[in-house]
Amino acid sequence: MLRLTTLGALDLRDRHGHPLRDVLAQPKRVALLAYLAVEGGPAPVSRDRLLATFWPESDEARARNALSQALHHLRNALGAGVIESQGPHRIGVDASRLWCDATVFADAVERGDVDLALDLYRGEFCPGLFVSGSSELEHWLDEQRRHLRGRALAALRTAAERLAARGEPEGAARAARRALAMHPDDEADVRALLALLDRSGDAAGALLAYREFEQRLADELDARPAPETRQLAEAIRRRREVAPAEPAPSPAESAPSPSSPISTTPAAASVSPPAPRPRGPARRALVVTTLAGLAVVAAVVVWRQQARSAVPVDDNAVTTFPFAVRGDPALAYLGDGMVDLLDARLDGAGGLRTIDPHAVQAAVARRARGAAHPPRAGGSLSAQLGARLFVLGEIVASPGRVHLDATMYDGAHRTSLSHAAVDGDVAQIFALVDALAGQLLANRPEGPDAGLTRVAALTTHSLDALRAYVDGEHAYRRGRYLDAADAFERAAALDTSFTLAWYRLGVARDWAGGDARGAAAHALAHMASLAPRERLLVSSYWQYLNLDPGTERVYHAVVARYPDDVEAWSFLGETQFHLIVRQGRSFTEAREAFARVMELDPANPNALLHLARIAAAEGRRDELDSLARLFLARHPDADRALEVRVLRAFSLGDRAEQERLITELPSARDPTLDLAVRDVAAYVQDLDGAIRLVPLLVAPARTTFYSERGRALDAELALSAGRWADAQRRLDALAAEEPDWALEVRALLASEPFTPATPEDLRAVRDDLLRWRPAEIVPGRGTNFSQQDRQWLPQLRAYLLGLVSVRLGDTAAARGYAKALDRLDGTASDSGLAGDYAHTLRAEMAGRAGAWREALAQAEQIHFSFSAPVMRNTLYAGAHERFLHAELLHAVGRDEEALRWYASFPEPAGYDVTYLAPAYLRQGQITERLGRRAEALGFYRRAATMWKDCDAGLRPLLAEARRAVERLSAGS
Repeated sequence: MLRLTTLGALDLRDRHGHPLRDVLAQPKRVALLAYLAVEGGPAPVSRDRLLATFWPESDEARARNALSQALHHLRNALGAGVIESQGPHRIGVDASRLWCDATVFADAVERGDVDLALDLYRGEFCPGLFVSGSSELEHWLDEQRRHLRGRALAALRTAAERLAARGEPEGAARAARRALAMHPDDEADVRALLALLDRSGDAAGALLAYREFEQRLADELDARPAPETRQLAEAIRRRREVAPAEPAPSPAESAPSPSSPISTTPAAASVSPPAPRPRGPARRALVVTTLAGLAVVAAVVVWRQQARSAVPVDDNAVTTFPFAVRGDPALAYLGDGMVDLLDARLDGAGGLRTIDPHAVQAAVARRARGAAHPPRAGGSLSAQLGARLFVLGEIVASPGRVHLDATMYDGAHRTSLSHAAVDGDVAQIFALVDALAGQLLANRPEGPDAGLTRVAALTTHSLDALRAYVDGEHAYRRGRYLDAADAFERAAALDTSFTLAWYRLGVARDWAGGDARGAAAHALAHMASLAPRERLLVSSYWQYLNLDPGTERVYHAVVARYPDDVEAWSFLGETQFHLIVRQGRSFTEAREAFARVMELDPANPNALLHLARIAAAEGRRDELDSLARLFLARHPDADRALEVRVLRAFSLGDRAEQERLITELPSARDPTLDLAVRDVAAYVQDLDGAIRLVPLLVAPARTTFYSERGRALDAELALSAGRWADAQRRLDALAAEEPDWALEVRALLASEPFTPATPEDLRAVRDDLLRWRPAEIVPGRGTNFSQQDRQWLPQLRAYLLGLVSVRLGDTAAARGYAKALDRLDGTASDSGLAGDYAHTLRAEMAGRAGAWREALAQAEQIHFSFSAPVMRNTLYAGAHERFLHAELLHAVGRDEEALRWYASFPEPAGYDVTYLAPAYLRQGQITERLGRRAEALGFYRRAATMWKDCDAGLRPLLAEARRAVERLSAGS
């Protein structure tokens, strides 16, 4: 039987216990299976209900096709008979073939089998499952979570009452606390817990629970408990007095084993029994009650000590306590010495701050009356020193040899975070401490992808390099890519053979807006020392940087093999987001990959940013708002925080926030401001908003390169709004600073099929291209594209001259430029660019002659798989070719395929914004002809909005779009 786990974890196993990763890797298909298991077990679900739940925004034909494909995939993965069809309209599951914990839990609750129900309920339903684009499904998931949580809560309350009635106070208290943990904000549950603990004789526990709730309300809501809750606590306090705490145990009794987690409740102290001693069962009952009471009293004492402490507890501070020393007494000095030795190695690594060794020694001496070891409540003493984390350890010494063992604990949760053990010659004590510290740092969890850090610890022998690497990971996970790049660069400099440091340096530089290729190439050259999984990541990233069309397939293979690898899922999303537009696909396809990242790592800044961009592009404002708020709450100091604020403000039309940002953005880094402007243009598609921001990018304080990018974008935005004359004036401003770049952009924009360029405009551009002699490179001046890749100038000139010639109707000249590109194809400096450009010109010529199929055959040979410069402009985005491909598919009657290519606009960097209005207009025409009136109306409205102030040459198209809006609006 297949097993579907949905409570507390999401897992699917075959009858042999093997995970079905092909299904688990697809969030929507997992959700569909869970839906059918829960809703379709008792009675099959109608197809219409499934369509409304999973594909509410798709038209009926697309939704039915998507459902059929999803069911086909599930049937193939699960085997025959699991998914059942009852007639043509209803779908269900065979419960005898698929076991689902949620349905078994519901049955157990109905039967009153509380023990089984509580054993099954391990947490919320389908935790982390996120399927964007379906509000109905999200609503269903939320409802199921509330419903199942409520039933589990009722079962826990029943269990607590039964246990209390049977005289099992500890079991009753555990059940009551678990109930409160599930519903911590309901004061009725708080009062129920207090009353239950009081009735079971645990008044101290009741008072402690009240104080914890009282403190949480004060910290989180700046509020007090309700009067009835306060009255109940006061009544318990009056009836029961908490016994005074017993003297602290001796250090030998109290020090925990460093390799074991600290107990979740303080251990009972050893006390002198009172006289006279009860005998038999009465004595045993008294002992049990006394020990339990002492445990609660100790917890209350610890809580009171922490509450009285004036030192704020730092989540990233760590206390290293003296190590216990066993064996050779000659090495006893190392017990205290480890405080200094480890302190020096942990301080500053991965965001850690160590507590001063002198303060630690003094606190230990006061607490343990001069003993060398910390008390059992290490978290309490560490908190008094201001640290949430602490390290306990042991040294086992023999003549000439030493074994070091250490564990880092989280004092707040009393759990073990990281363990390390090394042994060797006592003469190598400093190297051994280095290795011990390295293991503690590497094994400390920093999220679901912390495995890369653990592998890194095995591939460098330099503690300083590992410390720098951990610093880099700490910064990277918080979205501080500049800091991460600096740290990874230090790590690579300290150990030049540290392959993962080079790899991460490339990734961080890429995100920081720098050149990743050098570091990535170094990692690729030295990856032989890595395990297969890490080699796959390094080699796949190199393919990604080189725009290899096979990159997506490679990352799909990696996540199929390692379905919990956050890094691989993230780069599958990056690949789909940035590269697949060249295949005529929308970057919004990356949603599922980034949603999977969110399932594995809910605070991942990379996934949050990309999902926010996708939500903005699709007009899902509520989702964008939620994602942006989560990003800013989790990563307020991230490099992209300002970009996220811009995305949110312009998506939501928050004018006040926009004005605030316009006053803040001048102090932003050039890449940050550039991204912000392009986000508004590409994702929000607010051309007016982007135009408002451009002056910030071309301000005198900006570097030459970004100022020139800003002026080029300024011209592109003007043409996007249908204002060709305005675009030319803005290009004149660019030409005054960078004539080469201005000429490239002017030639490309003039060649676009919808640009209202006159023959005089085109001839002027052609003459300028013929006279073009690139300017000399000025040392220290910001680079431009022609300077950056001068070896491509012959290809660019022939390509642009060919496009202009086609528009002028000079087929002979265009044919000559195609042949010139043929001669350049395959040369050492070409990288495949000339061949793609030659196919473009031949496709244009054939299309002009009405030979649509021949033109399409040429267009289908364009791949743009060459390695582009770090900063690509419109020429390298292939926007002209994508639009041409869509037009040719439409011309031969392959409209569904054409729609997919039109939908590839915009591409993420916004280099193709000039094609947005024409692409929307064409999509409106096609979808209206296909009878999809609602879709068509949306497309026409977008085109009409963008071209609302267009030049006279485009007004006939604007009028067509407006008439269509009126026609379809009236029809609806």
